[in-house]
Amino acid sequence: EVEKLTGKKTFIENDATVAVLGELWMGRGSKYRNWFMLTLGTGIGGGAIVEGQLLRGRNGVAAEFGHIPVDHRGKPCGCGSTGCFEQYASATALIALATELTAKYPSSKVTAYAKSQPLNAKVVCEEYKNGDALAKEAVDTVAYYLGVGISALANVFNPEAVIIGGGISRSLDIFLPGIRKEIDRRAVRGIREK
Repeated sequence: EVEKLTGKKTFIENDATVAVLGELWMGRGSKYRNWFMLTLGTGIGGGAIVEGQLLRGRNGVAAEFGHIPVDHRGKPCGCGSTGCFEQYASATALIALATELTAKYPSSKVTAYAKSQPLNAKVVCEEYKNGDALAKEAVDTVAYYLGVGISALANVFNPEAVIIGGGISRSLDIFLPGIRKEIDRRAVRGIREK
């Protein structure tokens, strides 16, 4: 229908793949030839650019980064596996963890918020910046898992850059120390320095 209305060739593509293509075309990815992107939202999407080209895989579904196992005995995932990256490091994971932590932190502002309405990642990130202990534990835990997953991907792709998008990226500064700590611990020499 879009082709009929516009006369332009039209394609349907995965949202995270389109985000990667946008970064390649006009974003931060336009200055690199080898990089990958994570989109942090309901799950973890993403994609990789290898030698300036989108990595598509055999049938166009490469780079399902959200389903890399980060805890082989971990939480069940909707994909049918367990311990998938997105169960620990997405915006959904941050909200689930913060909700779980409300019992441990009854005087937290996040706990008070959760009593009156559903939590969201923005509230958790804002309260982290205000020094809330629950928010700190939740953010630090998600940052740890982001570092674990990014290290694994860096060890595979040896990228020039890692680009992070999605809702959590607006508060990336609070996650970066934990991410960098794990990259320094886990990425192999020659990759982590770059």
